[in-house]
Amino acid sequence: MTVRGRPPHVNRGPHPDEDSGPPEPARPGPLLPQRTVLIIFAALVIGIATGTLAYLAYHLLAEAVLAGGAASGAAIPTLHKLID
Repeated sequence: MTVRGRPPHVNRGPHPDEDSGPPEPARPGPLLPQRTVLIIFAALVIGIATGTLAYLAYHLLAEAVLAGGAASGAAIPTLHKLID
């Protein structure tokens, strides 16, 4: 008489009730909180937009980079107060 299913030589893995070794280590949390990432991303977008507009107005790359950096720097504390 044959039993349907896998042949007996196939490893079926551990039984769910059996102890399969040490528990998995806990996954670490995120590197930065979601609010912080949102503030930095929004400041980056503001800085890029400001730098692009400055470059289109003056056609000076150094001035556009300085304007974008200043706008990003000013946006971070402002967004920190606004986003709560």
